[in-house]
Amino acid sequence: MINKINNEREFLAALNRVDTLMFHAVPGTPEGDELEKLSKMIEDYENRNAIVMGHSKVNDNLLNSKYKK
Repeated sequence: MINKINNEREFLAALNRVDTLMFHAVPGTPEGDELEKLSKMIEDYENRNAIVMGHSKVNDNLLNSKYKK
C-alpha cells in the first residue's frame, strides 16, 4: 500500500478502495486499518490540493476532459 497520495490517479484509486471497504471493514482488522489509513491520506491530499465543497482540480479536470471535443 502507498503511504501518500501524490496525484489524481492515486486519489481516485484511494476513493474507489474506500468505497469498497467502508461497508464491511471492521475496526481493528487489516481492512479496518486500511480504511483508516486511506481516509487520512485522502484528507491530507484534499487539504494539500484545496479541495473544498466538491470543487477541486480533480473535478475540474474530469469535467473538462468529459466535455472537451
